[in-house]
Amino acid sequence: MKNEIADLILLSPSKEMMESDEHKTTQGKQLLDETKKIQRALLQFTQEELSELYGISLKKSQFVKQNIESLGQFNQLPAYQLYDGIAFRELRKIPFDAKEKQFLKHHLVVLSAFYGPLYADEKIWPYRLDFMVKLKLDETSIKTLWKKKVEDFFSGQTVLNLASKEFSSLINRKKTRVIDVEFVDEKKKISTYEKKKLRGSLAGHLVRAKEINIDSLRSFQEGFELIHEKDQFVYKRIP
Repeated sequence: MKNEIADLILLSPSKEMMESDEHKTTQGKQLLDETKKIQRALLQFTQEELSELYGISLKKSQFVKQNIESLGQFNQLPAYQLYDGIAFRELRKIPFDAKEKQFLKHHLVVLSAFYGPLYADEKIWPYRLDFMVKLKLDETSIKTLWKKKVEDFFSGQTVLNLASKEFSSLINRKKTRVIDVEFVDEKKKISTYEKKKLRGSLAGHLVRAKEINIDSLRSFQEGFELIHEKDQFVYKRIP
């Protein structure tokens, strides 16, 4: 790969998860100590307490509780297939061949509040958690719990940031070079929905190109043109 500008592509996870019984197995990602600590803490909550903690309905909190209690028992899928948010649905529209899947395996990363940094093909179980949930773990926040693990994972690498600030803010920019990507429109604000869709499309485009360089970024158009500086890449909508 020539003229690479980044080692990794970073995406945010999504709250939406695929619900499928096709992959019933207990063999998935080995749980990190941080994940086990979060699981133990959440197991102490009743369904009603989870509803209040997450700010969600009782019906939704029932699924949260079921997933926490049954973690490791069923439904493990590669992360990019399990997440079913807008960006991941867009990413999965592309039928990757074997070489492209190998590129995805080593270069596409998701930063999860429950599992920590994940390569996108790592197999995980369904969950619901983000860094906005005010779960105290021995007086430590979820962000603080993951700080060292995230710092070590990304240290010395260059990351093309397609994630939201909630997740990308965990990266220590003194130890990791981060190239931020934005999509802009002079006439109107680009909706959150469209931004997520564009992030997924761009991630898929780069996986198909098997390169993270200026040429592969410029060849992504979708009605936008690339304006780039050292650590800020802006896709401006073409009038």
